[in-house]
Amino acid sequence: MAKLAIFIRGVDAALNVTEEFVSVVTMTDTTTANDVFVSLVGALENLEVDWSRAVSVAKDGAPSMVGRKAGVVVKLREKGLPYHTDVRWLSRGAVLKQFYKLRKEIAEFMQAKGKPVEELDDPEWIRDLAFLVDITEHLNVLNVTMQGRNKLVTEYYDSVRAFQSKLALWKAQLSQRNAAHFPCLKSLSVNHQSMVKYASLLSGLMHEFDNRFTVFTELEKDFALFRSPFTTDASEVPEGMQMELIDLQCCARLKDAYASTGIESFYQSLPPEYPIITAFAVMNLNKSKVRNRLTHGHLNDVMKIATAQSLSPNVDKL
Repeated sequence: MAKLAIFIRGVDAALNVTEEFVSVVTMTDTTTANDVFVSLVGALENLEVDWSRAVSVAKDGAPSMVGRKAGVVVKLREKGLPYHTDVRWLSRGAVLKQFYKLRKEIAEFMQAKGKPVEELDDPEWIRDLAFLVDITEHLNVLNVTMQGRNKLVTEYYDSVRAFQSKLALWKAQLSQRNAAHFPCLKSLSVNHQSMVKYASLLSGLMHEFDNRFTVFTELEKDFALFRSPFTTDASEVPEGMQMELIDLQCCARLKDAYASTGIESFYQSLPPEYPIITAFAVMNLNKSKVRNRLTHGHLNDVMKIATAQSLSPNVDKL
C-alpha cells in the first residue's frame, strides 16, 4: 500500500524553530490528488494547524501532486498556500548520470536486441547528454545545500547567490571553450559551435534563476540586517526600527551574546525592549529505520522516533 509521509516546520512566538514528523498515512484505496489532499488536510487538522499561517509545501514529483488543474498543490493554493517546491530531482539526476556512464553498454545491449538507439551513436547527441549530466549534477549539489534541518532563509539566499555567480563563471568559460567544471563534457571532443550553444543555455538558466528568486533580491537588505544586526547601517533600515537598532548596536552585553551564540539563540534572548527587531526576526525565521510485525500504527510510531530531533534512547536501561 502507498504511504504518505507528512512533516511540518514552524517557528513559535519564542523563536523556536521545529521540524517534526506529523504522520504517515496509509492510502488504502487510490492515490488521486483528492485522496492525498484529504489525507494531508485531515492529518494537519487533527493537530489543529492554522492554515492561515501556512507558507509553503515541499513535495515529490508524483503526478497527483503536480497536476496543473487538480493536483494537490493546486488544491493547497485554494487554501492560500503561496509557495511549493519539488524534492525528487536528486534521484532523477542520479539515474541520468548512471545512464551516461553506461551509454556504450546500453547501446550494445539494444543493438543485440535488434532495437538500436540511433542517438547513442550520434556524437552531437552524446555531447548534449554530457552537458545535461554535468549541469544537473551542479543543480543537485545546490539542492543538497538547501536541505537539512534548522536552516535559515539567509543560508538559502547565500546558496542561491553563490550558484548564480557560478553560472556566470561557467558561461564565460564555456564561451572560451573551457569546460573545466563540466567533467563529462570535458572528456569529449567539443567544437566551438556546441560550446556557444551550451553557454547560451546557461544564459537561459541564469535568467530563470533571476526570475524565480526575485523575492530574494528584494529582501537582500532585510537578510543583511537579520544576519548582521551589529554592522548594518541604521540609516539603511526602516525608520520605525532605527532607534531600536542603534540601542542594540551600542549594547556591549548583547554584542557579546551575539558573538557567542547562534542567530536563533541570540534573537530568542532579546529582552522585551526590542519588540520591533524581535518581530522582524520571527518573520525571517518563518521564511526559512527492528520489527517482527509492522502495522500502520507501528510505522507511524517508528517514523516519529526516527525523525525526533532530540530523542536519545537509554539502551542500557532498556
